[in-house]
Amino acid sequence: MIRIGCVLVMASLLVPAAAAAGPIWSLPQPEGWTDVSAEMQKDPLFVRHRTEADGLGRNIALVAYSAPSGESLAAWAYTVPQAEISMDQLDAWILSSRDQHRRMGTEISYRRRRDPKMIEVRQNIDLGEQVVYVRLLAGFDRNRQMQSVIAMCKPSSITCAPLLLSLTLDKAQLAPLPAETEGKRSEAHNKRGGAAGGILLLVLIALLWIRSSHRKRAARTPIPPVA
Repeated sequence: MIRIGCVLVMASLLVPAAAAAGPIWSLPQPEGWTDVSAEMQKDPLFVRHRTEADGLGRNIALVAYSAPSGESLAAWAYTVPQAEISMDQLDAWILSSRDQHRRMGTEISYRRRRDPKMIEVRQNIDLGEQVVYVRLLAGFDRNRQMQSVIAMCKPSSITCAPLLLSLTLDKAQLAPLPAETEGKRSEAHNKRGGAAGGILLLVLIALLWIRSSHRKRAARTPIPPVA
């Protein structure tokens, strides 16, 4: 009887922990694509910046997939503890994200949509040789942490559109967004510099992904025979 009681107590402790450890976001691996996440996570640039983020009490996660035909899909999730749930902090992050992505190339389009629990952003960036399609989801979880995940896909809009829609942020784990006012939006413009460091980190990782996929495509391209 005592042994059974111990098992029940241990189970009651383990179940909440398992539930809390469940991922709040996901980007499924497309059928027929290769998971290259482990390779990306070993890159010195990613390791260094993930260590820096850990030192600040933040968390970075990464998944990346590669198709035999050369398309690439990746997502970077960023968790930032907050003293309070404030819309200006979230706006600052999203505005900084847009600014940093535009530094990668020319912005072709930008759309922002708000629902009761999160903000969705769609952004297309022309890098010159190709276009990168971006989808961002951001909100606050019930532990007052900002949760943001950015997915990028290239180079085909036909391929990328449905893949980016498969990116999810679990609304069941999110808190309702605070009311948004013009004053808060203006304040967010002033505070976006504070969010730039984290976003710059994600952009550096994005450039790593682009560089890596360029190398893979070059390796797959056969060298023409000498005439």
